[in-house]
Amino acid sequence: MKFNTQLITLFIGVCILSISCVSKKSFDALQAEKDELAMKLDKLQADFDSSKSSQEAEIAALKDANTNLSSQKTALNADLEKAKSDFDMKLAKVQESVDDKQSQLDNLRGEINAAFADVENAVAGSNARINEIENFLYLDLNDELDFRSGSARVDPNDKETLQMLANMLTGNPNVAMIIEGHTDSKQILDGKQYKDNWDLSVSRATAVVRKLIDMGVNPDQLIASGRAEFMPTGDNTTAEGRAENRRTEAILVPNIGKLYRVTKGN
Repeated sequence: MKFNTQLITLFIGVCILSISCVSKKSFDALQAEKDELAMKLDKLQADFDSSKSSQEAEIAALKDANTNLSSQKTALNADLEKAKSDFDMKLAKVQESVDDKQSQLDNLRGEINAAFADVENAVAGSNARINEIENFLYLDLNDELDFRSGSARVDPNDKETLQMLANMLTGNPNVAMIIEGHTDSKQILDGKQYKDNWDLSVSRATAVVRKLIDMGVNPDQLIASGRAEFMPTGDNTTAEGRAENRRTEAILVPNIGKLYRVTKGN
């Protein structure tokens, strides 16, 4: 019985020793794992602290950038408002100028229409027609105002035509008339009364003008001019053609004084 007790005691001791050895190894392993985890934790903490510091720096930089951008935005908005105000003012001035020009154009168009309406009214009351020659409004008269060779004397037979012209002008005071003298190609030889065909052509126009003034036409409505032999209507190589060229013609002139004043005002 005593033997058994010793054997049991020995067995228990071996078991305790074994358990102690196993517990020591586990403890050491756990301690090693703990130390490793602590190192990893320290590294993670260091990385976190570094990342946090970096992010805080970035946040601070972003806040500064946002402040600068806000200031720039405010300045840009102010510049934009000023530019818009300046643009609106300039646009208003341009629109005002456009409206003014349109008003002037409307007035000019009205003056043009009125001026040529006066011409049409003057012609409507006569048996004449208008021919546009070299940008002038020539009256196509049924009975031309003809002259003898080398003479500026108005033919008494032309009184009816002269009266028609006088009535046209006295009835339309806004219309002027150019009396244009012409000659044939024969040159002035003696030079006593007329120096040359220019002189003769102007004298023929002046003679007609004086007749119209005697008939009551306002001198302000009349202009005398000459073209010498340089605007023939007939053949100067024949007697008939030369007779056709010895003439005066009437050119109607609308009252363009108002038109000039309108355009000059621009």
